[in-house]
Amino acid sequence: MLPILLVYMLLEEALEMITALATPIAGYLLGESVSEVQFPILIALALLIVTSFMVGLGAHSSFGMRFGLWVEGSFLKNCRVTRLSKA
Repeated sequence: MLPILLVYMLLEEALEMITALATPIAGYLLGESVSEVQFPILIALALLIVTSFMVGLGAHSSFGMRFGLWVEGSFLKNCRVTRLSKA
């Protein structure tokens, strides 16, 4: 029961942070003031989905794959957890 509660609390905090970040962006895009934005949670989820899609497209490009390999070779190979998970 405790892990379910922790996941719920983590998702709730993440959604609050995303909403706080997305509300001013949505107000700017829609031409409204921040206090007039309706349904900020739905707008935050939509922005999260669009951003995730764009990052996924970038990760599948040749530059994204090379960048991922560079990050793994430069930073992650020095982490003990990464070495243990690769073994």
